[in-house]
Amino acid sequence: MTNRQRLQQATSSKKLTTAFYTTLLSTMSHPVLASGGGLVDATNAVGEIQVWFYGFLGVACLLYMGWQVGLALTNKQDWMEVGLAFCKVAAAGGSVMGASWAWSIWGS
Repeated sequence: MTNRQRLQQATSSKKLTTAFYTTLLSTMSHPVLASGGGLVDATNAVGEIQVWFYGFLGVACLLYMGWQVGLALTNKQDWMEVGLAFCKVAAAGGSVMGASWAWSIWGS
């Protein structure tokens, strides 16, 4: 690979990264900015995002655990690794609940 090709690849990667973060920022800030009506509308928008995120995280954890159990049933991994996966899922849920608890105390 020549230096010019590496430079083109790096530039393309930077453009893609910039586009990704711009899209992510605009997507996440849209409900709050679009509400424009005040604190109540912004609070409702954040509540909707929170419900969506909890649902997404729950489905992702369920799929992950199903995948791990499937691997263990086909003897492609030990059941001990399923236990480790369960601990990871519990930690993910605990971190979300811990963040909600902290927000209820110090956030608003």
